[in-house]
Amino acid sequence: PLACSAAQQLSGAEFTIHRTSRGRSAAADTPGPSAAAGTNQDMGPDEVVEVIASHYLAAHEAAPDAEDAAEIKDKAQAMLVRAGQRAESLAAAAEAKRYFEQAAELVEDPSERAALLDSAGEMASRAGDPDAACRLFEESIELHEQQGDTHAAARVMSRLGRVLGRT
Repeated sequence: PLACSAAQQLSGAEFTIHRTSRGRSAAADTPGPSAAAGTNQDMGPDEVVEVIASHYLAAHEAAPDAEDAAEIKDKAQAMLVRAGQRAESLAAAAEAKRYFEQAAELVEDPSERAALLDSAGEMASRAGDPDAACRLFEESIELHEQQGDTHAAARVMSRLGRVLGRT
């Protein structure tokens, strides 16, 4: 269970997300529909994915040493990726970049982190931020090379070259 001091730091919606992640009904814990927990019938989960991601992230940051911290961290990372994908689908490249970067910070696996940094770099490029795109692509390339994945590194290098060619 979540430590008392950490639970006190969580807002009602964040606590709802935490309780939902523990297998309990969000509707039972909150009065009325809770869009943050994805229970509002008028909104699909994709329409509130950014809110859910932010609440999982806040829950993880509030109690990084809790018994279920790894589970919450994984859920935060997964929801941040979904938020990035949704932002990308809406042509909100700067927002997508931010979500992919946040997801990359939570990932332990270097290959997965490299892929997320590549996605963030692509979004930075689309958002007109070549400096951030270059930084993210270079970090992705380095991780791919450390893993011995030369093909993935080469794909990211081509995207880096495209950005450098425009500046």
